[in-house]
Amino acid sequence: MPYKEGGRYDQKVHEMRNGFANKWESGDIIVTPCHKPCETYAPCWCLASVVCPCCMSYNMRYRALYNRMDNYQCCAGYMPCSGHCGESSAPEVCLALETVCCFSQSVLSTRFLLQDDLRIQNSKCDNCLMAFAFCLQQLSCICDIIAMFDRSFEDAANLIDLISDLVFCSMCACMQAQHKIQLDVRDAGMMPNYNNPSSSLMNGSPASAGQPYPPMQYGQQQYGPPPVMGQPVPPQQQAMQM
Repeated sequence: MPYKEGGRYDQKVHEMRNGFANKWESGDIIVTPCHKPCETYAPCWCLASVVCPCCMSYNMRYRALYNRMDNYQCCAGYMPCSGHCGESSAPEVCLALETVCCFSQSVLSTRFLLQDDLRIQNSKCDNCLMAFAFCLQQLSCICDIIAMFDRSFEDAANLIDLISDLVFCSMCACMQAQHKIQLDVRDAGMMPNYNNPSSSLMNGSPASAGQPYPPMQYGQQQYGPPPVMGQPVPPQQQAMQM
């Protein structure tokens, strides 16, 4: 998503994000439920995302922010309204409202946040799946408008509505399970190429395009300016700030 704080388009950021070298731990969205089911319990997390999607979205954003709500911004800083909704006064309430009132945006914002933070690039399959789901949503809206003027089209519009909702809900469930698995890997310190890419990305000093960040040695402190745009503060910087 080639935008900086406040939803402003930035071509340089877009080019940097195209150079991300890391991949999602669980692979493509569509195969996430089958990713090491006995170790990650991916099918269970997909089911949890179907039964309690808003709760799952809240938890994923909270973890993506390293359990620090003082870094919270509405929609993770990717929308023009971000930072202007009084989030600092009641971040927990604002996040709850975001996940309920703007569920799809809350899930996608968390995804963009993780991608910027961990230098993860979507696969072509993921991009096609998301584009297909969004196109179905647009087609559903168009059909509903047509059905307002032509009642004979109402049954077809309802069928397309059902298909688009099933595709979108299934994709969001698998996507949230994908986020959960990635956060587990990150929090366990099992990402050898992770080195606070979010602050480097947004401040214009990323690693070479297409190259992952170098492995972080145990005990090594990471220096640099704090991340912007509502990005999380990695534990290494948290320790320095304390």
